[in-house]
Amino acid sequence: MSISERLGLLQAAQGQPAKLALATVDLAYSALSELERSAIREGLEAAAVPHWCDPPIVASLLAIHEAESVALVTRLQSLSIVEPFPARGEKVVNVHEASRLAIRKWLAAEQEERFRELSARAAALFVGDSTSSGRIEWIYHFLSADPERAATALEKLDREWSNQVQPEDRYALAAALKELEDTEMVSGRARVWVQLAIAWTRASRGEHAFLADKAAEIIKLAHISKDKRAEGDAHWLAGDAYMAQGRVEDARKAYHRNLEISRKLAKQEPSNGGWQRELAVAHALVAGVLRERGKASEAERACQEAITILRQLLQESPGHPVWVQDLGGILLQMSDMVQTRGLLTDAETLIKESLGLQESLAEKDPTNAVWQLNLALGHSRMGDVLQAQQKMAQAETAFVKARALSEHLASLDPTHAGWQLRLSVAFNRVGNLFLLQHRLSQAQEQFEKSLAITRSLTLNNPMSAVWQRELAVALSRVSDVLYAQDKFDEARVLLEESVAIHRQLTAKDPTRVEWQQDLAWACVQAGRLLLKTDRNAAGVFYDEAIAIMAALAREHGSEKIRTDKTAFEKERADVLGTARPD
Repeated sequence: MSISERLGLLQAAQGQPAKLALATVDLAYSALSELERSAIREGLEAAAVPHWCDPPIVASLLAIHEAESVALVTRLQSLSIVEPFPARGEKVVNVHEASRLAIRKWLAAEQEERFRELSARAAALFVGDSTSSGRIEWIYHFLSADPERAATALEKLDREWSNQVQPEDRYALAAALKELEDTEMVSGRARVWVQLAIAWTRASRGEHAFLADKAAEIIKLAHISKDKRAEGDAHWLAGDAYMAQGRVEDARKAYHRNLEISRKLAKQEPSNGGWQRELAVAHALVAGVLRERGKASEAERACQEAITILRQLLQESPGHPVWVQDLGGILLQMSDMVQTRGLLTDAETLIKESLGLQESLAEKDPTNAVWQLNLALGHSRMGDVLQAQQKMAQAETAFVKARALSEHLASLDPTHAGWQLRLSVAFNRVGNLFLLQHRLSQAQEQFEKSLAITRSLTLNNPMSAVWQRELAVALSRVSDVLYAQDKFDEARVLLEESVAIHRQLTAKDPTRVEWQQDLAWACVQAGRLLLKTDRNAAGVFYDEAIAIMAALAREHGSEKIRTDKTAFEKERADVLGTARPD
């Protein structure tokens, strides 16, 4: 082929990536007849459909004999846009990503029927492959071949994988789905579930605060597609995002919308265990936001609704891993509420049941990161209750178990923000126990490790109210241990930073009871610290704490809030010699 002919070929491609990619056949095999080059182009088009291929795959896609496909793949390897792919085998090749995606998109637009047929054949090749990579390749092609049916299959696959596979497999699935989304290869319900799967994977990494806008987009798409389950999931995602940003009222609305949808679906199909499970989770989410709003009794009732549903499901299917995991987590949620009411024995009973469930899962698969994380949470909660019962040695054993599990998970993926946060909390728990026992150097070491993690997290994501709160807590803990060592100036700097963060959080959402309590306690800590150097300033901090608790007591009437308010007033009078002025 002459230079002018080559230039003419490239000009005919008109700068279109797919046509330029296909033109490499004519450039590489100009001596062959048009019929032979056409066969190679068809082979290249087929090879671009999957992420990789070998002679058997090409033979299946083109419905040709394998001997013929061996010769075809050999010719494809001579093209500049095709390379060996040894990760999948000695004779495996792949089309370079940019060219592969361009050809796929061109096929879908110009030869839709053929593209769907090739995708269906590719999906059939992997339908029986139970490996993670096989499942990913199957759903990837299924979504291109039959989007409506594949949307339902993706929903099921993502729910299973969210609880049972290694994080890296879920990330790989999200990457494959993002490829479909970025190249605009999916629409309708398929696109809704593709976006949900990608978003939930990001959420699993602790990126909730970034997902509010994406959740709103998915809600609209799900509504247009008339997929109520997807719409409910999107509201759930939105609620989690709002909670991470500290927008509790927005979260309440989102969670309640998910609950409404889940209740209707569960009523329509009482025998659908998956939808009954979604209803249980929806109740638990609402319970969490009710508690944040100071509605403790309503929160407990919602939590109990979730527990009742999951117990019924497990009676019908004992050992179902997703339902076992859910029940274990919600029992911990209930134990926290019960402990707040001072019912430590009841809380311990709930935690023991939860730990039994989580241990049964962790023993089945010690490599399952989600189950290991839940087990760590259970040990951490047990440590809280044992510490409240003054069983310090047992509490330390529980906290150290939680820390060891958290350290292991964090070491597997240092970029996983959620796991880093759990490790920070684990360090704090152990440090607080050491502080109570006056093991100051050990406590300081644990608190400083927690502070280093939370500073890093908040720098990477200043939008997250959850991480801002954890930073404030970490600052106050280091301040506590410095104060105990009479290092007042160092302690004051850290505590003032902590108080400032708490004030920012409460200003963002004054209705969040827990944050108001956090600020009150931070002010009391500041008051105690300043007693050594500035008694007038100490009085101002005590007054602020008492005013916060008085307002909460008027609005919510919680026994614990009233008790704390009285304790603050008594402490102010004892240390300053005067009661708070009216």
